[in-house]
Amino acid sequence: MSASSPNAFARLIRNRWLCAALASALAPAALCAQWEPIEACPVPEGEPFVDLDNIEGPWVGLAAFPIRPMTVTPDGDVWAVNTQDSTLVHYVGATADENGPARMPWFPVSVAYWHRDPGDAEDYEMLVVCRGTWTLARV
Repeated sequence: MSASSPNAFARLIRNRWLCAALASALAPAALCAQWEPIEACPVPEGEPFVDLDNIEGPWVGLAAFPIRPMTVTPDGDVWAVNTQDSTLVHYVGATADENGPARMPWFPVSVAYWHRDPGDAEDYEMLVVCRGTWTLARV
């Protein structure tokens, strides 16, 4: 018997209504069932998490995550932000720049290459977005 015949369609509709009726009859019984309450976890003595999170201290961690942490310039140099150390590092080839990392405001999360003058290959800046101080740094 094919699925397009009238009998098969009527049987399908009847079975679907039967399943819906059965589900609506059993749903109140399942909702009214008695469940045992779940016991809350005990709070540790001395609440050590207050000391670890430093919530009321002068500096609170903002949990900044890198969004666009690296970029490559047209000449192949790599610039990368170190979010936790608040620095911007310039890699020439496989080694870091001899001047060391540049200090940034709190939590740099993104770096971009900005070429100000297309006619001058040396006229570019690195733009760094910092989440901890909500700043845009130009390097």
